[in-house]
Amino acid sequence: MVNVDLSMDPTMRYIPGDLVRCARRVAILAHTACNQRYGDLPYVAHLADVASNAIAFIDLIDEPARDLVVAAAWLHDVLEDTHTTYSDLREQIINGQHVRESSPTDAHVIAEIVFALTNNKGRDRSARADERYYSEIRKNPLAMYVKLCDRLANVQNAGAMVAKYKKEHQWFRMALNSGDYAPLWAEIERLLGATP
Repeated sequence: MVNVDLSMDPTMRYIPGDLVRCARRVAILAHTACNQRYGDLPYVAHLADVASNAIAFIDLIDEPARDLVVAAAWLHDVLEDTHTTYSDLREQIINGQHVRESSPTDAHVIAEIVFALTNNKGRDRSARADERYYSEIRKNPLAMYVKLCDRLANVQNAGAMVAKYKKEHQWFRMALNSGDYAPLWAEIERLLGATP
């Protein structure tokens, strides 16, 4: 198991709670069971990058939702890429908590974020992430935040994929930009060398 420091915020303006630790544990176990990789690294490296981005831009999120988005960042690919079902995810979040901090409502909110971020079935990338997919993300501002943290992690570590992200950036921006999360958009565009 990869050991990831959950106090990733050097200013300590946000310290992840038990809900985030539970989500991290669920995500690592699910992705490890599938032996999924992120290039040469275990897939958990990508999940940690997305969670790190969620923490780095956490001031964009109202305080009551902060643990929810960081937990969802850890879990964002669990329905799409593992054998975990929506019901399994909710139950694992509820049962993984032995403190009052998590509730069925928290589990539902996290599961809904993750569900919104789950690609459609399709034979290629454009079929999996079509207008229906982006429409579901637009309906959930917290899902949009996690998606931008995911895209930022992808761009930060794009390697050979950077050309693909550059090519689809205009469509991605048109599909998701609601005017929210401007600092996240700015960082993505800075790394892509794109203009808004």
